Amino acid sequence: MARLSRDGDGQPPGRRGPEHASPVVAGRPACAHARANRLQSSQGQLQTLADRLISAQEEERTRIARDLHDDLGQRLVSLSIALSNLKRRVAESGDDTLRRDLATLQEQAAQASSDLRHLSHDLHPGALEHMGLSDALRARCAEFTEEAGVRARLIASEDWNDPTDAIALCLYRVAQEALRNVAQHAHASHATVSLERLNSHVRMRVSDDGRGFDVATTALVRASD
Repeated sequence: MARLSRDGDGQPPGRRGPEHASPVVAGRPACAHARANRLQSSQGQLQTLADRLISAQEEERTRIARDLHDDLGQRLVSLSIALSNLKRRVAESGDDTLRRDLATLQEQAAQASSDLRHLSHDLHPGALEHMGLSDALRARCAEFTEEAGVRARLIASEDWNDPTDAIALCLYRVAQEALRNVAQHAHASHATVSLERLNSHVRMRVSDDGRGFDVATTALVRASD
């Protein structure tokens, strides 16, 4: 005769009441929700840390740019003035060789002053604070055209309005680096920086007519290395 087997609690298999439901199965939604909360909290902490790091970097950039401008920049200005005065005195002596040497030194001092000004601007774009993102990028495109010989322009959509300072700074840095890559690698003659609003999002695109590369081929080369 067949016997009805029972579990350790005396209940037939499969006839347990709600109080005997598996704690593992019942707890899965709660565990998943807890993991999601922990993940969201971790992502928030990482974002906060990244924001602090960017702020610290920008503060250091600003300090270095100010020191370069106020100290080294003023020294170069004083050197250029002294060379100009000396050049006039040498011109009166009639020594053409010495006059040409001084003219060369004067040109080098002027170039060093220009390089320092560009370095200070790269470290801390003051135009971004005073002009806003679109005007600062437009000015940067004009400077880039003069420096690199690549005609650059900014195109902003009709509904464009500048984002918050933190986002504007990030976008400016991205455009700055992208234009630098265009000058160094693209062999382009024209470059375009475009800004547009997409609902609550901001999109910036930097394009050029230079030499590109095949993404798949580059990925294979990197994988083989």
